[in-house]
Amino acid sequence: MSRNGWSNTPVISGPLKLQCVAQCYRNGWSSEIGIHNNIELEKKYKYVSPILTDKNKTMQILINLLQNAKDALAVADPSLAKKLSVCTRLAPDKQHVEIIIADTGLGISPENLARIFSFGFTTKPKGHGFGLHSSALLVKELGGLLQAESAGIGHGATFIMTLSLGSVSEEKSEIHEEQI
Repeated sequence: MSRNGWSNTPVISGPLKLQCVAQCYRNGWSSEIGIHNNIELEKKYKYVSPILTDKNKTMQILINLLQNAKDALAVADPSLAKKLSVCTRLAPDKQHVEIIIADTGLGISPENLARIFSFGFTTKPKGHGFGLHSSALLVKELGGLLQAESAGIGHGATFIMTLSLGSVSEEKSEIHEEQI
């Protein structure tokens, strides 16, 4: 066991099953917002072996991205369908896994997209601008990359976290889609 550089908190590295991320979040999702706001959660996984990573950091990043998606859906046009997608797939280079969190929420304007990971930047009335900034830093510590895409306000947003597979090999190649 090692310790991280910011505190005496142990670093819990080990295999992380990416498919359990949405399931963990979903346990609180349906009662908190999903049922009350008609948000559809879609999971689409291209199964890969568990990745070897710092579980705490990875979960912190993903929960932050899922919470942001939930917040964007809550303020989106109520006449539009609300959908949150969680997808995992091998990157084209087959050396990385991509974890995609996409929503049909409010979206991100082009000028804000350029600053989305900046320290202190927020568009939320009660936001602090720490979440996406710290998520981007954590992904970088894990040797990965965090990207944001949006066609603008009213068109939702997609966040793509790319992490190295290292020496982990692909176990299955089929795609599994599940609507909840």
